[in-house]
Amino acid sequence: MDIKDMQEDLDWLKQKIWLEHNAESAKKRFVRRGQVYRVDLGTGVGAEIGKERPCVVLQNDIGNFYSANTVIAPVTSKNSRPLPTIVDVGTLKGSDDAACLFGAVNLTQVRAVSKARLGDYITTVPVHIMREVDAALARELDLMHYFSDALTRNETLKAANDALKQERDASGRKEG
Repeated sequence: MDIKDMQEDLDWLKQKIWLEHNAESAKKRFVRRGQVYRVDLGTGVGAEIGKERPCVVLQNDIGNFYSANTVIAPVTSKNSRPLPTIVDVGTLKGSDDAACLFGAVNLTQVRAVSKARLGDYITTVPVHIMREVDAALARELDLMHYFSDALTRNETLKAANDALKQERDASGRKEG
């Protein structure tokens, strides 16, 4: 281990102590799904994304209300290779119409973090992009077959419902 690595580890230890100190008050912080915050991810190990970067809150609002932690996915500025688990958000603008976020949500790096790690609020991801994030997360966690099965069942039930409505309407016309 060289001096630079040692200094980075000591800096992270200092930051971790500060985060622990603020963890109790951070529990009360209410965040919403789809919001983007600067998040201190600490020092990554191996291919983990580290340092401070924008992250999208993935956890549902009820979980965010009751939990001291939340589930996030980092936004990266580079999307060197298109993957089905990385969602381009393009350039999102803030309330002052200035660009405040550019990049892609990396769903291969999802993790739970203490709310104490959340820094400043940046913006909220639009609903149509969050739908893409949901689909990419389902792909990352291999849940797409559940959605496919649910869609098939839904289409079958809709067809049966439509058939019953047609039958009811036809019988109503015969009686009148």
